[in-house]
Amino acid sequence: MMSAPNQRPLWDAWHEQVHGPDAEPVHREFVDAFLAELPHDAGPLLELGCGQGHDALYVASHGYFVHALDFSSVAIEQATRNLRAHPGSDVDFRQHDIAEALPFGDGAFDGIFSYLSLHYFDDSTTRSVFREIYRVARSGGVLAFCVKSVHDPLFGQGTLLGPDMYSLNGHVRHFFDPRYAIGLLDGWELVHIEERHGRYLDAATRSVLLQVIARKPASEGVIGAR
Repeated sequence: MMSAPNQRPLWDAWHEQVHGPDAEPVHREFVDAFLAELPHDAGPLLELGCGQGHDALYVASHGYFVHALDFSSVAIEQATRNLRAHPGSDVDFRQHDIAEALPFGDGAFDGIFSYLSLHYFDDSTTRSVFREIYRVARSGGVLAFCVKSVHDPLFGQGTLLGPDMYSLNGHVRHFFDPRYAIGLLDGWELVHIEERHGRYLDAATRSVLLQVIARKPASEGVIGAR
Protein backbone atom coordinates (compact mmCIF):
# COMPACT_ATOMS: atom_id res chain seq x y z
CA MET A 1 0.00 0.00 0.00
CA MET A 2 1.14 3.55 -0.72
CA SER A 3 1.39 6.20 1.99
CA ALA A 4 -1.20 8.97 1.94
CA PRO A 5 -0.14 12.26 0.33
CA ASN A 6 0.06 15.38 2.49
CA GLN A 7 -3.43 16.91 2.54
CA ARG A 8 -2.60 20.32 4.01
CA PRO A 9 -1.51 22.02 0.73
CA LEU A 10 -4.61 20.65 -1.01
CA TRP A 11 -6.98 22.07 1.59
CA ASP A 12 -5.10 25.37 1.97
CA ALA A 13 -5.46 25.87 -1.79
CA TRP A 14 -9.13 24.81 -1.70
CA HIS A 15 -9.97 27.35 1.01
CA GLU A 16 -8.17 30.09 -0.91
CA GLN A 17 -10.46 29.49 -3.89
CA VAL A 18 -13.84 28.42 -2.45
CA HIS A 19 -15.97 30.60 -0.20
CA GLY A 20 -19.50 30.56 1.11
CA PRO A 21 -21.61 27.96 2.92
CA ASP A 22 -22.83 24.70 1.44
CA ALA A 23 -26.44 25.23 0.32
CA GLU A 24 -27.24 21.49 0.15
CA PRO A 25 -30.33 20.85 2.35
CA VAL A 26 -28.88 17.53 3.53
CA HIS A 27 -26.02 19.45 5.15
CA ARG A 28 -28.24 21.82 7.15
CA GLU A 29 -30.60 18.98 8.09
CA PHE A 30 -27.63 17.12 9.55
CA VAL A 31 -26.66 20.08 11.74
CA ASP A 32 -30.27 20.61 12.80
CA ALA A 33 -30.55 16.92 13.75
CA PHE A 34 -27.46 17.34 15.95
CA LEU A 35 -28.96 20.39 17.65
CA ALA A 36 -32.23 18.53 18.26
CA GLU A 37 -30.42 15.74 20.14
CA LEU A 38 -28.41 17.97 22.49
CA PRO A 39 -29.12 17.72 26.22
CA HIS A 40 -31.27 20.42 27.79
CA ASP A 41 -29.12 23.43 28.71
CA ALA A 42 -26.11 21.97 26.89
CA GLY A 43 -22.80 23.62 27.58
CA PRO A 44 -19.79 23.95 25.26
CA LEU A 45 -19.80 22.21 21.89
CA LEU A 46 -16.96 21.11 19.61
CA GLU A 47 -16.72 21.03 15.83
CA LEU A 48 -14.01 18.92 14.21
CA GLY A 49 -12.94 20.09 10.76
CA CYS A 50 -14.77 23.42 10.82
CA GLY A 51 -13.51 24.73 7.48
CA GLN A 52 -14.49 28.38 7.09
CA GLY A 53 -16.76 28.25 10.12
CA HIS A 54 -20.23 28.34 8.59
CA ASP A 55 -21.60 25.42 10.64
CA ALA A 56 -19.99 26.66 13.85
CA LEU A 57 -21.51 30.10 13.37
CA TYR A 58 -24.92 28.59 12.62
CA VAL A 59 -24.76 26.48 15.79
CA ALA A 60 -23.58 29.49 17.81
CA SER A 61 -26.58 31.48 16.53
CA HIS A 62 -28.71 29.08 18.59
CA GLY A 63 -27.04 30.30 21.76
CA TYR A 64 -24.19 27.81 22.14
CA PHE A 65 -20.48 28.33 22.78
CA VAL A 66 -18.54 26.44 20.10
CA HIS A 67 -14.90 25.45 19.91
CA ALA A 68 -14.09 24.81 16.24
CA LEU A 69 -10.92 23.14 14.93
CA ASP A 70 -9.38 22.79 11.48
CA PHE A 71 -5.86 21.89 10.40
CA SER A 72 -5.81 24.41 7.53
CA SER A 73 -4.49 27.82 8.56
CA VAL A 74 -6.23 29.31 5.52
CA ALA A 75 -9.57 27.88 6.66
CA ILE A 76 -9.10 29.34 10.15
CA GLU A 77 -8.20 32.74 8.68
CA GLN A 78 -11.41 32.63 6.62
CA ALA A 79 -13.43 31.49 9.65
CA THR A 80 -12.03 34.30 11.78
CA ARG A 81 -13.05 36.84 9.13
CA ASN A 82 -16.51 35.28 8.98
CA LEU A 83 -16.75 35.53 12.77
CA ARG A 84 -16.13 39.28 12.62
CA ALA A 85 -19.18 39.53 10.34
CA HIS A 86 -21.29 37.86 13.06
CA PRO A 87 -20.83 40.03 16.17
CA GLY A 88 -22.00 38.31 19.31
CA SER A 89 -21.34 34.79 18.01
CA ASP A 90 -19.49 32.82 20.69
CA VAL A 91 -17.01 30.73 18.67
CA ASP A 92 -13.37 29.92 19.35
CA PHE A 93 -11.69 29.05 16.04
CA ARG A 94 -8.38 27.26 16.42
CA GLN A 95 -5.92 25.58 14.07
CA HIS A 96 -5.38 21.97 15.10
CA ASP A 97 -4.86 18.64 13.34
CA ILE A 98 -7.57 16.32 14.68
CA ALA A 99 -5.35 13.33 13.94
CA GLU A 100 -3.45 14.45 17.05
CA ALA A 101 -4.67 14.50 20.66
CA LEU A 102 -7.44 17.03 21.15
CA PRO A 103 -6.34 20.08 23.20
CA PHE A 104 -9.14 19.78 25.76
CA GLY A 105 -9.72 18.07 29.10
CA ASP A 106 -11.78 14.98 29.73
CA GLY A 107 -15.54 15.45 29.50
CA ALA A 108 -15.31 19.00 28.18
CA PHE A 109 -18.22 18.97 25.71
CA ASP A 110 -21.94 18.26 25.68
CA GLY A 111 -21.90 17.87 21.92
CA ILE A 112 -19.36 17.13 19.18
CA PHE A 113 -20.11 17.34 15.47
CA SER A 114 -18.24 16.90 12.21
CA TYR A 115 -19.40 17.18 8.61
CA LEU A 116 -17.17 15.39 6.08
CA SER A 117 -14.01 15.73 8.18
CA LEU A 118 -13.49 12.31 9.79
CA HIS A 119 -13.02 10.26 6.62
CA TYR A 120 -9.43 11.20 5.76
CA PHE A 121 -7.44 8.87 8.01
CA ASP A 122 -6.28 5.26 7.98
CA ASP A 123 -7.99 2.78 10.28
CA SER A 124 -5.51 3.14 13.14
CA THR A 125 -5.68 6.93 13.12
CA THR A 126 -9.46 6.91 12.75
CA ARG A 127 -9.82 4.74 15.84
CA SER A 128 -7.46 7.04 17.74
CA VAL A 129 -9.55 10.05 16.71
CA PHE A 130 -12.72 8.37 17.97
CA ARG A 131 -11.08 7.50 21.28
CA GLU A 132 -10.21 11.18 21.70
CA ILE A 133 -13.78 12.17 20.83
CA TYR A 134 -15.06 9.81 23.51
CA ARG A 135 -12.59 11.20 26.04
CA VAL A 136 -13.64 14.84 25.60
CA ALA A 137 -17.40 14.09 25.52
CA ARG A 138 -19.38 14.48 28.72
CA SER A 139 -21.67 11.74 29.98
CA GLY A 140 -24.98 12.23 28.20
CA GLY A 141 -23.26 14.17 25.42
CA VAL A 142 -24.00 13.78 21.72
CA LEU A 143 -21.75 12.93 18.79
CA ALA A 144 -22.94 13.60 15.21
CA PHE A 145 -20.76 12.92 12.21
CA CYS A 146 -21.20 12.64 8.46
CA VAL A 147 -18.71 10.78 6.23
CA LYS A 148 -18.48 9.40 2.70
CA SER A 149 -20.24 6.05 2.26
CA VAL A 150 -18.80 3.02 0.50
CA HIS A 151 -21.75 3.47 -1.88
CA ASP A 152 -20.47 6.87 -3.00
CA PRO A 153 -19.64 7.09 -6.73
CA LEU A 154 -15.99 7.88 -5.91
CA PHE A 155 -15.51 4.67 -3.94
CA GLY A 156 -12.81 2.52 -5.55
CA GLN A 157 -11.44 5.33 -7.70
CA GLY A 158 -7.78 6.28 -7.50
CA THR A 159 -4.89 4.64 -5.67
CA LEU A 160 -5.71 2.17 -2.91
CA LEU A 161 -4.12 3.31 0.37
CA GLY A 162 -5.76 0.82 2.72
CA PRO A 163 -9.10 -0.86 3.38
CA ASP A 164 -11.80 1.35 1.79
CA MET A 165 -9.30 4.22 1.52
CA TYR A 166 -8.23 5.82 -1.78
CA SER A 167 -6.29 8.80 -3.07
CA LEU A 168 -7.78 10.38 -6.18
CA ASN A 169 -5.84 13.28 -7.71
CA GLY A 170 -4.12 13.78 -4.37
CA HIS A 171 -7.39 13.86 -2.43
CA VAL A 172 -7.59 11.16 0.26
CA ARG A 173 -10.94 9.64 1.26
CA HIS A 174 -11.68 6.81 3.69
CA PHE A 175 -15.17 5.50 2.88
CA PHE A 176 -17.31 4.12 5.72
CA ASP A 177 -19.94 1.40 5.75
CA PRO A 178 -22.47 1.20 8.61
CA ARG A 179 -20.76 -1.74 10.29
CA TYR A 180 -17.44 0.08 10.35
CA ALA A 181 -19.01 3.27 11.69
CA ILE A 182 -20.83 1.40 14.46
CA GLY A 183 -17.62 -0.42 15.31
CA LEU A 184 -15.99 2.93 16.09
CA LEU A 185 -18.64 3.71 18.70
CA ASP A 186 -17.47 1.56 21.62
CA GLY A 187 -19.03 3.05 24.75
CA TRP A 188 -21.64 5.06 22.84
CA GLU A 189 -25.36 4.43 22.39
CA LEU A 190 -26.35 4.59 18.73
CA VAL A 191 -29.20 7.04 18.17
CA HIS A 192 -29.41 7.19 14.39
CA ILE A 193 -27.58 5.99 11.30
CA GLU A 194 -28.67 6.66 7.73
CA GLU A 195 -27.33 7.01 4.22
CA ARG A 196 -28.25 10.27 2.49
CA HIS A 197 -27.74 11.57 -1.03
CA GLY A 198 -26.62 15.08 -1.86
CA ARG A 199 -24.12 17.30 -3.60
CA TYR A 200 -21.45 19.13 -1.63
CA LEU A 201 -21.09 22.77 -2.77
CA ASP A 202 -23.01 22.04 -5.98
CA ALA A 203 -20.53 19.40 -7.12
CA ALA A 204 -21.42 17.73 -10.40
CA THR A 205 -21.17 14.28 -8.84
CA ARG A 206 -23.90 13.26 -6.42
CA SER A 207 -22.49 12.06 -3.10
CA VAL A 208 -23.65 9.22 -0.89
CA LEU A 209 -23.15 10.16 2.74
CA LEU A 210 -23.37 8.19 5.96
CA GLN A 211 -24.82 10.20 8.85
CA VAL A 212 -24.46 8.96 12.41
CA ILE A 213 -25.69 10.27 15.76
CA ALA A 214 -24.70 8.65 19.06
CA ARG A 215 -24.97 9.48 22.75
CA LYS A 216 -22.47 8.86 25.53
CA PRO A 217 -24.32 7.04 28.32
CA ALA A 218 -25.03 9.01 31.46
CA SER A 219 -23.18 6.37 33.47
CA GLU A 220 -19.75 6.63 31.87
CA GLY A 221 -18.06 3.41 30.83
CA VAL A 222 -14.59 2.66 29.61
CA ILE A 223 -13.93 2.65 25.90
CA GLY A 224 -12.58 -0.60 24.61
CA ALA A 225 -9.04 -0.79 23.29
CA ARG A 226 -8.59 -1.26 19.56
